This record gives sequence, structure tokens and C-alpha cells, in this order.
Amino acid sequence: MTKLSWLDAIPGDTPVFVIAEGLMMYLHEKDGTALLRRITEQFPSGQLAFDGYSGAMTRLVSRLATVRGAKVELIWGVDDPHDLEKQVPRLRLVEDVPFLTMPALVDRLARGGVSRAMHGMMGRLPFYRHLVRHLRYEF
Repeated sequence: MTKLSWLDAIPGDTPVFVIAEGLMMYLHEKDGTALLRRITEQFPSGQLAFDGYSGAMTRLVSRLATVRGAKVELIWGVDDPHDLEKQVPRLRLVEDVPFLTMPALVDRLARGGVSRAMHGMMGRLPFYRHLVRHLRYEF
């Protein structure tokens, strides 16, 4: 993904919708922004969607014993989705959905009243809401 020559094979004359689920947190910030910049320069318009992990979440996941055993290292955390608009001038944030507070996920994880109350309380904390987000940009 960091060798951007693979984009040369894609015609650049139509709008695109790029989904980068499970990718961005594995890239270094300079490589991720270079990829996003190249996409926005190559195509006339489009949208980008990806799951953005915060810096705290990338550190937490990388340190978990089970993940460390799998030799997985998350690198890039997006703490402020608007920072990408500054780094990639054509990008405009159009949607920022906190993943951990999505009703369908909470319903699945909350097994009882105490658990549901805990998810509700945690969901009010900006730190928790920003751990994992679904981000969508247009250009």
C-alpha cells in the first residue's frame, strides 16, 4: 500500500469511493497521508471511508498480550479527524461515527442492566467515544 505505483493501474477520470477498513492504523502517518493525498490528486472527486483509531487505542491494542503474540503493531492514531483536512487539502470530513457507542454494538455487548448502564456511562466520555470511529471524507 505504501508503494503508490499500484494506483497507476486505475483510470483517474471518474469519481471513486475508497474503503480502507482495517488499514490506516497499520501505516505510518506520513505513508497514510501520502496515500490519501495521491488518491485525492488522481481522481476528480470521491469519498474515502475508514476506521480511525485514536492514538490511545493504537497503543492499547499494540500492548495487549494476545495481540503481541500475533506480532501485530498498530502505528497511526487519528486523534482529531480534522487534522487530515489540513494535511490533505482536498479532504472534507463529512461523517464521524463513534464505533463503540453504536446502538447495535451496545445491544450486542450489554448482557444485562449493569452492563448496559456501564456502556451508557462510558459512551458519555469523549475519550471512550473517540477510541474507534468510522470516518468518511469527500473530495
